[in-house]
Amino acid sequence: MYQKITNISDDGEFINEKIREFKLWDEDKGLLWRSKNLNTKMFHDIKLSDFVTNKQEYANIHLLSENIYKQTNAIMVRVSKTKVRFANINDMSKIINLCEDSTKRFINKMIKHEIIAKRIDKIGGRSETKYLLNPIFFFSSKYLSPDLYFSFKHILSKYLTPWQVKLFEEYGNLKGEIIINKE
Repeated sequence: MYQKITNISDDGEFINEKIREFKLWDEDKGLLWRSKNLNTKMFHDIKLSDFVTNKQEYANIHLLSENIYKQTNAIMVRVSKTKVRFANINDMSKIINLCEDSTKRFINKMIKHEIIAKRIDKIGGRSETKYLLNPIFFFSSKYLSPDLYFSFKHILSKYLTPWQVKLFEEYGNLKGEIIINKE
């Protein structure tokens, strides 16, 4: 894709013209969903409050959203100045100030409502669990990755254009060993 930018002075005179090239689909990153994005909300007509009516749960989701990591939408915690890791139930219970059992119930409810997805990636001989926030409500990247698309495919396919869905389906879930849990 190309973007043509024409600069006109206040007097209406032509100053210059720039042509910028960018790819809508990046093999490593996925679909360019927004050209500039810093943790913004894309769908203003879709409100989290329509899905989460309990004020405490609404607040808890927002507290968790403050911990999404750039480019991934994964809930992460900092363990040192230079290192972060995926948040587990214990970490999230500290973030939202609930006991672990209540946090598990809350997370499972959010998974059921497709606000959070739980993914288990098998890497070598071990598995790694991560919790992702739905990019319809919170988004921390310019690119909608295949990881996020396939985690929230059911809801995202309603808001993407048919050709965008086709791109993801053709690209496929490259991480075929990924388990998507809908507990």
